[in-house]
Amino acid sequence: VSDNLGAAAMTASSIKADLEEQARKAMMALRDRRESSVCEYTGPRTIVAMGKKISVPKVLEYVQKKDGPLNWALIDSGQKLVEAGGGGVQEMREFLDDKEVSFGILRMGFGSGQFKRNFWLFIHWAGDKAHPTVRGKANAELATCKKLLQPSQVDFFGAHQEEITVEILIEKVLKYCRVDGDTKKSQQ
Repeated sequence: VSDNLGAAAMTASSIKADLEEQARKAMMALRDRRESSVCEYTGPRTIVAMGKKISVPKVLEYVQKKDGPLNWALIDSGQKLVEAGGGGVQEMREFLDDKEVSFGILRMGFGSGQFKRNFWLFIHWAGDKAHPTVRGKANAELATCKKLLQPSQVDFFGAHQEEITVEILIEKVLKYCRVDGDTKKSQQ
């Protein structure tokens, strides 16, 4: 028995092209389905802003874990949670109020592979527009708040937003802590 394909003769390259086109269409459909199922919520993704009621010790436990879901937390001088999140320095900066004093802990990872190391940074924020009485009273609680926000390898002080940036934090950590490279670079 023979099939009469006529003018549409099948070759290995035409079959391959058809299969590649089917795979491309399937990937596009999957991507469209994934994008449509992504949460459209673009509001705050930090603990307090989402209305979560988590104790300060539990928040700190999450930040202190080397792979915890939160990588920063800010408290006030009364050791109450100002805010916490997993969005790093940029996100944390949004909650540094120029009229307040806050204390924080920030986890930053350096290196990769077996050489990846986490460093916990203590942040002392005293906003430049804070009333002197507010600053003095809050700063008197520095030692108590620092004891709560442990471990920390490097201390930072800031009164202006431009003093707490990713670049400045990385530069200071590299200056005061030993940061190993990744395995590929160290083998060269």
